[in-house]
Amino acid sequence: MKQEYSYEDRVMGCDLFVSIVAESEAYADEAYAHMRTMAHAYDAQFSRFMEDSELSRLNEAKDMEVSRECAAVLLVGRELYEKTHGAFNPLVQVSRYGYDADIKDVLLTERGTDESSEPYDTNFASVRIQENHVALAQGQAVDVGGYLKGYVAERMVELAREASGVIVNLGGDIYTRGRDQDGNAFQFDIENPRAPHSSITFAYENGGIATSGVHRRLWSRGGIPFHHILDASGTKNPDSDLVSATVLAKRGHDAEAYATAALVLGSKEGEHLLQEQGAEYCLIRDDGTFVVSPSFSARIAA
Repeated sequence: MKQEYSYEDRVMGCDLFVSIVAESEAYADEAYAHMRTMAHAYDAQFSRFMEDSELSRLNEAKDMEVSRECAAVLLVGRELYEKTHGAFNPLVQVSRYGYDADIKDVLLTERGTDESSEPYDTNFASVRIQENHVALAQGQAVDVGGYLKGYVAERMVELAREASGVIVNLGGDIYTRGRDQDGNAFQFDIENPRAPHSSITFAYENGGIATSGVHRRLWSRGGIPFHHILDASGTKNPDSDLVSATVLAKRGHDAEAYATAALVLGSKEGEHLLQEQGAEYCLIRDDGTFVVSPSFSARIAA
């Protein structure tokens, strides 16, 4: 008889929740153990908060030989930059504007203003990635945090191939495959930041789900409220009418990056981009109104 087994941890600076639908608890436990190991390994390799991570060493050296997986992850970043026409940019350095530590240490604190005299270059087209060699220009530093969770969640799901249903939720970036223990599509909720006691429930299977919002990761700079989404210039919060963007896409990293890009662009241009990329979406404006793709609307539970 199939049952759903649930697990929790904290990794990549966020909460990890995993659900595995399987006939054997022993199988679920073993699959989760492999998933957990993978998540912590990616964190150790790509965290910008660990000085000895491969990504931190690259950002310091600017020009070095990297592992095959590091090169692969950076190539994904380039692809996302190109597909979003620069609205999503892994060279944007939110650390310059206060997000320079784990969010639990940054949240609702005063971080001061950016006084760095270092150059700041966000031209991703100038990043050279050739096989296992990466070269950054002066003033460039890569932050893969905007798409790595979706990328890793998808790979974690692959480690439970014999399960009939799996959900991996890495800090709100979700990848799911299969169905629940009763054979139904998994159900998910979207919070409306402008109506905290209401939510949208929808069904989804076999793909990535990402929600990006401007209402949780908050701090102040020089007494002015600030959040973790920067505009295409990488120097300020975007002038956007959106407070939340939920995107469904077949690839986990696509869903995560597209949600951020939509927030940067606003409802009109964001919707155009999401339609261009064939993604489903639910966008919430600052006034509490919704912009929903027809395919997503069909998934909403009555």
